[in-house]
Amino acid sequence: MCILEVHPLSQDPYEDDSSNNSEEDYSYTKENKPEEEEAKKVSLVEEEEGESLDDFLDVIEEGSEALGQTEDLDSYSTSSLEPETSPITPKDPLDEPEVLDDFLDEKEFPIGESVTEEADLSSPLPSEDDDSPPLPELSSLAQEQGEPFEFDAEKEAAAIIEETEDQTMLRMRYEAIDEHPTPFEEFVARHKTPIKVDIPDPHENVKKALMIKLKAVQRDRVPRIFPIIGEAGSGKTHFYWHLKDLEKKEDANWTVVYIPSPPSSVRIPLHIFTCILDEIGNELITRASGEIMRRFSEKGFFKRNRVRDIVQRAIPEYPGLKAEIVSALAHIGQGDKHSLIARRWILGGWISEKELDQIGTSRLIEADDLVMAAIKVLLENYHETVVLYFDEIEIPYRTRGVDVEVAFLENLKRFYNEVANVLLVAACLKEIWPRIYETLDSALRTRMGNIMEFEPFTIENIKEFYIRSMNRWWIEEQNIDPPKDPLFPLTETDFEKIYQTSEGNPRLCIKLIRSFLTKAVAIGLSKEAPPEEDLQKLTAKEAPLSALLGTDISIEVNPPSVAAGMVETIVNEGRQRGIVIGKQENPEFLVEGKSQSIAALLQFPDFRLGLEVASVKNFDRKGGVAAYYALDRLRQAIEHGFIDRGVLAVPYETSGSKYEMMLFQLGNRISVLELDREEGQKLIQAGLLGELSNKGLELIKKVFPR
Repeated sequence: MCILEVHPLSQDPYEDDSSNNSEEDYSYTKENKPEEEEAKKVSLVEEEEGESLDDFLDVIEEGSEALGQTEDLDSYSTSSLEPETSPITPKDPLDEPEVLDDFLDEKEFPIGESVTEEADLSSPLPSEDDDSPPLPELSSLAQEQGEPFEFDAEKEAAAIIEETEDQTMLRMRYEAIDEHPTPFEEFVARHKTPIKVDIPDPHENVKKALMIKLKAVQRDRVPRIFPIIGEAGSGKTHFYWHLKDLEKKEDANWTVVYIPSPPSSVRIPLHIFTCILDEIGNELITRASGEIMRRFSEKGFFKRNRVRDIVQRAIPEYPGLKAEIVSALAHIGQGDKHSLIARRWILGGWISEKELDQIGTSRLIEADDLVMAAIKVLLENYHETVVLYFDEIEIPYRTRGVDVEVAFLENLKRFYNEVANVLLVAACLKEIWPRIYETLDSALRTRMGNIMEFEPFTIENIKEFYIRSMNRWWIEEQNIDPPKDPLFPLTETDFEKIYQTSEGNPRLCIKLIRSFLTKAVAIGLSKEAPPEEDLQKLTAKEAPLSALLGTDISIEVNPPSVAAGMVETIVNEGRQRGIVIGKQENPEFLVEGKSQSIAALLQFPDFRLGLEVASVKNFDRKGGVAAYYALDRLRQAIEHGFIDRGVLAVPYETSGSKYEMMLFQLGNRISVLELDREEGQKLIQAGLLGELSNKGLELIKKVFPR
């Protein structure tokens, strides 16, 4: 190995020993020159135990071959670096210390070691006009060959720790996905359960068209119908949540209300009214009562503005049944002692017969005519356009046939004709829409306008949905930073397969993502992967109704849907027993010249059975006077020979002196079915599927003879 040394010399190495120079010429003794000005010479010497210069060049050549730089090393030779043999002038420029320092600063030495003031520079250096390429530093050469030039214990330990932490974090991420529900467990948007991440591209055109219709309604207050079609899982229900987000973000002067498809034709207006109250009930009543007071109150200290005065002024615009709604709103607007009772009456809450007398009415809001009167008065005085989002309008057709679907569409047309300032959105399965369209009359067809359809996901839409969903999940639910790879643990290839299999159907995309995640985590944790799900795409025609219940179909537990569940349960049981049962929903009969109705009439071979449900808002609270009025309707139907027996569905703990007295008087001609909201939901779903719930079994025992 070659090293550099710098040291003072007492004798000039270039001085000829045979020369007889005089003391005054070129003597470098301490006597003739002061010590602080003593000159330094640079000499390059070989170490006695080191390698020769040729050996050093061999090492350099081997390293350069590894780096692919051998073409220029042939120019290096021992002679090119040997000292020049030409005579040196007695006064060398390097004799001056300042020149030597500058020279050392400018030079790069090939072996990469620092040069100190003690270095030996006695050997000549390459000349400035030498065109040979610089020699590579040994340190970089060793690193390029994978040989550590210098071992840093702290650095190596930090690298090991970092690698260990990365492995630990990777396993922790796999375990988090394996042990906790991911955002893709819920692959269906429902009325109460939205899909949190919205990808706007597939429904952008639908939104633009809907906004045009909405502005037209706001301009002239004339209602319009806006049909939307799409295959199962295309995002029809999710679009409702997109509109709700727009309603909040834009501070819009419109409100969206979700209306799930009614399972039967029983009291469809009451079903719609219940959904409106659930969504905006208190705000709707407060605004409408304020507007009624503003419009029909007289200004001035001596003006009379009692409830009956306000009703009298409103009668020209709101006659008949609408006047009862105006009366209740006047109580609320004045804030008198009956205001809370009036609010409860409109909302369908528990109310006694005495309280009904106090607000000047004798009936509940349950009959179709009174319900439509309430909807008309409330919405017309709300001062915001209401978008009624009718989802899954094909369900009556699929579950109950053409007749029930026609009855539903007739009610839709009634809203269009009687209620102002509303936009009616009708969302339907693409495969079923042509058959429903055939049932529409010509007037309703002309009001439909253009039929809009959602676009499928692109592969970029799928990845965007996945990344945004997982980022929220990592941060909000797992409280850790998202991984550097946003697709972790999936790959680009996985998403190509998801897109090809799903054909861009959003619901099927989510199901496939869930399946691919499960497989990727199993591989990451060295676990056995579960069997793959059958995720073949089904059209609405091929998919059984049981595959859609709980996913596509939103079940609202209200009096009309409970009545439908009771009807289907009894008819299905009769079919299994070989009994033909005729059914008539919402039949009317006359009582002293006035029309009255019950929920359903079932015609058995030897008797007629009437069904009724207490008109309550919540089946988890007792029925109150609503149960009494429902029971009274069954009593009148029995006494007038319309039915022979009756079954009444009410919430648990329903009581009252008049209710209990009437039950006692009717005896075995009336059976009572008590249930709560959860039991009601199971009864409805089982009835639609042709199955039997616990409450359904109890109902069968009450109806069929042992």
